[in-house]
Amino acid sequence: MAGFDARTRIDAVANVPYGWRQRQDPDGLYRLGDQCAVIPSLAGEGNGIALASGEDAAQAWLAGVSSKDWQHQFAKRTARPVGLATLVWHLGEGRLGGPMLTHVLRAFPAMATWVAAATRVRA
Repeated sequence: MAGFDARTRIDAVANVPYGWRQRQDPDGLYRLGDQCAVIPSLAGEGNGIALASGEDAAQAWLAGVSSKDWQHQFAKRTARPVGLATLVWHLGEGRLGGPMLTHVLRAFPAMATWVAAATRVRA
């Protein structure tokens, strides 16, 4: 950013609704990716949700499943991974939770693998 001057346009992302899931579809759309579930970035799973929701919605559409029914089913499918990632995110950002998680993961490194696997949404 050292080369930027006062005229350089900078875009920023703020107020991302981590933990949000679209539970019902009022307008007949099959919402995909972060329009159906927003997982905290620490999980690295945003692309996984985009791919899983796209594949799943396409199969539902071909099978004649309504967008309302599909949205409800996909919200249920993402509840655990999004909920767990949201919990870890909140703990990690806390004054006490961050150091606590660091100590726990240092003592039990396999837990990081477990949390990563538990926050995945498979296609």
